[in-house]
Amino acid sequence: MVLQNIKERLSSKSIFFSEDKISNRPTVIGYDKKFKWRWMATQLNTFIIASDFGDEMITEQTIEEFLTESFKYAKTNYHGWPRGFQSGLGVIGILVSENIDEGAIRYCKELKSGKKWAGFSIPV
Repeated sequence: MVLQNIKERLSSKSIFFSEDKISNRPTVIGYDKKFKWRWMATQLNTFIIASDFGDEMITEQTIEEFLTESFKYAKTNYHGWPRGFQSGLGVIGILVSENIDEGAIRYCKELKSGKKWAGFSIPV
């Protein structure tokens, strides 16, 4: 149900999306590309990756593993300008679950992002 809502919201914003599996979980993947002169003529390619974890407990380790897999997916499926050549790759990871431990909540609130060469990943 939540993934369906995410698909509808992506569609309402005219963001292309597809369905796949990441870490063997049902996943909705949105893709958006923005170019701005005020970013010093830089293009940001953003993957919005939402996976349904059901009632599985989400921990800080779960988030880190998910972000790693999500960034790998984004790197594999991005076919544009080379990263670092006025181009960056961003991944917004959305983990949907009924059970989230306090460490995972703290991790997201402190916004520990995974910094990569000309890229980043953040949990939601």
